[in-house]
Amino acid sequence: MDKPGATVNLNIAGAATGFTIAHNSTLAGMAINVTGTNGVSGVTSSGVAGVTISNNTISASGTNNNVAAVQLIGGASTATVSGNNFSATSTPGIYATALFTNNGTYTIAGNTFNASGGNITRSLNLQNGPTFHPGSTGNTLASGGCFTSGVITGEIGLAGGATCP
Repeated sequence: MDKPGATVNLNIAGAATGFTIAHNSTLAGMAINVTGTNGVSGVTSSGVAGVTISNNTISASGTNNNVAAVQLIGGASTATVSGNNFSATSTPGIYATALFTNNGTYTIAGNTFNASGGNITRSLNLQNGPTFHPGSTGNTLASGGCFTSGVITGEIGLAGGATCP
């Protein structure tokens, strides 16, 4: 991404979500920075289909509850996520997750994931049955690890030939 189409900086006392995505929506070319104190998400897609998230820089940071840069949630969810840089930062004892998935069907390609600051840092947090298309390749875990729970179909390809799961 050369330059963002827009930059959004949100600092909210309490729970914070920068953007909630609707059916058949595209979020592209943005720089989104969300800070909060009690459960922070930069972008959330919950139970919606036809979502595209591409060429963005999305960061979230928080101090008192879980932090996720991007959340893709719900069995009916479908999304293509490509060319992004996702970053989550939390304080010790709090979860920091760059990309959280729970159910749904996704293509995750060419992204960079960072999770730092907390005792539990997960660049990728894949839970409860997500499916990843074969084109889910070329991703980088810059910091933080891969965590899976439940049945995962397919995999997210990482730089150097590794995969998650």
